[in-house]
Amino acid sequence: MSVTTATIDKYNSIFDNKKDIVYIDSQRGAFIMRTLKAINILDSIIPISRFNKGEANKIFAEVKDKGIRIVVKNNVPECVLISPDEYQKMIEDYEDMKLLALAEKRLADDAAPISHKEMLKKLGLTESDLDGAEVELE
Repeated sequence: MSVTTATIDKYNSIFDNKKDIVYIDSQRGAFIMRTLKAINILDSIIPISRFNKGEANKIFAEVKDKGIRIVVKNNVPECVLISPDEYQKMIEDYEDMKLLALAEKRLADDAAPISHKEMLKKLGLTESDLDGAEVELE
């Protein structure tokens, strides 16, 4: 299954910052998404010594205002600081991409669809087993 322009637009619209670049690999039928902030990468680096100087609150405010910060120790990246909202958004986007890749793989497999009755039989269930079952859809 090929990637449509609408799909690409959907995943490009996920990102508010126009400096973000979304890479989508449609040839393998799976999406690979990476966001790069090339312009801000050098501004994002902070030495761990700032924490030792008691600037943690200031650094956290920078994360909230300006986004991701990369903490370096001896010129080696040690950790990445990101706001909880951005982290949640990143996790949700990642899960969406995994589901989309799985759905496209299943569509590409050309497997015959299974009817509801066949699936119940395969799982050893009856219609009455499903009565009263609560289902949450996203």
